[in-house]
Amino acid sequence: MFRRLILAAPLLVLAACGPADKPAGSKTAAPAIAPAPAMATRKDASGAVDRFTPYVGGPLMLDEFSVGPVMAQTDFSLDAIKPRFPKAVVKSAFLHQGSGEPTPIITVEQGGGMIEIQGNPGTTKVGDIRVSGGAPKGPRGETLGMKWADAGMDYPRCWAGKDRDVHAVICTQPGEPVLRYVFGVPGWTQEAMPPEATLRDKAVLREFLWRGGAPVQ
Repeated sequence: MFRRLILAAPLLVLAACGPADKPAGSKTAAPAIAPAPAMATRKDASGAVDRFTPYVGGPLMLDEFSVGPVMAQTDFSLDAIKPRFPKAVVKSAFLHQGSGEPTPIITVEQGGGMIEIQGNPGTTKVGDIRVSGGAPKGPRGETLGMKWADAGMDYPRCWAGKDRDVHAVICTQPGEPVLRYVFGVPGWTQEAMPPEATLRDKAVLREFLWRGGAPVQ
């Protein structure tokens, strides 16, 4: 019996020298992995839109505060717009509508899409921005061609368009007056607002309109 206890003693010593149990909640350190760079105007892990990286392709993210890398603080000038769209054709143009003087605009063409940027009256900054074609994407995943019934719009937040948007319907989301959704309504030729049933059946998202100035209808 005494001999067995003597033989067991080294085993107890070795067990005492083994790795101690880790306290609850401790974590094993893992090698740091650098996150992949986000594409221009994609959302990061926190859900925030990257407004500071030039747009080079992919979905053009829009929200209440920006159209891709263009924000209300962006100067209305070719020098300010071109670096934000390094792979696009960016040029000055004029928007002709109605009988008044043509409106100076800056156009951005890339990937089959067109962005029309106006100046904000009385300032040197950008104003209204219209996005058609290409791959723009709204804050809730809205894309061009989406049906009104699938876009989560409320009928009381929509109104009949006018001027270049005549026969179309413009909608906003609650608490977001700046970003507008322009829906075409095939076959609708009246200037009055179509019935909700008509919107659900026929209306599709054709453009985004971002109001850089004071949001008015």
